[in-house]
Amino acid sequence: MIRRLTRDGTVTATLQDPAFKYDKITANIHVATKGQVFVFGQKSISQVHTVGKTILSTISVDIPQPGSVYLNEETRKLLVGFLEQDTIIEFKTKPVPTF
Repeated sequence: MIRRLTRDGTVTATLQDPAFKYDKITANIHVATKGQVFVFGQKSISQVHTVGKTILSTISVDIPQPGSVYLNEETRKLLVGFLEQDTIIEFKTKPVPTF
């Protein structure tokens, strides 16, 4: 479950998805330089809208436990590293419209 909070701790949005279930205690939410929010599941990575109410896209991966992400804005590539693996996978992304 994801909860979006204000600075004083008030919950402004809640989003729950079965893919967000994770069996280890680890940080599984990452925020990119320009504010994109990525949530790791056991075998998936979801981009969540910054207001925290909807999932914009989900990538399924064959390797369990994604552990880190880097989004290169210039090349529009998403690099994903995995826990306890010497593996990095590169995904090409589509530009997201700005509002």
